Amino acid sequence: MKQKAFITNNEQKANNTTTNIMLWANLAFPALIILGWLKVFSFDMTRLYIFCSIGMVGALSPFVLKKSV
Repeated sequence: MKQKAFITNNEQKANNTTTNIMLWANLAFPALIILGWLKVFSFDMTRLYIFCSIGMVGALSPFVLKKSV
């Protein structure tokens, strides 16, 4: 029984850490858009908007799900 509580506790800590890392990694998407506007990199902006939108939804969904549980 003690081992199951240990595993559950470690899993919760790992999930919290991973979710926080993904939340902070979300800053990369607006940075890419700003760099595209400034012409630092030559991106196809339409595709960049689509990819950044998908990336933000994918990175924010675990954070939102963690808060709802």
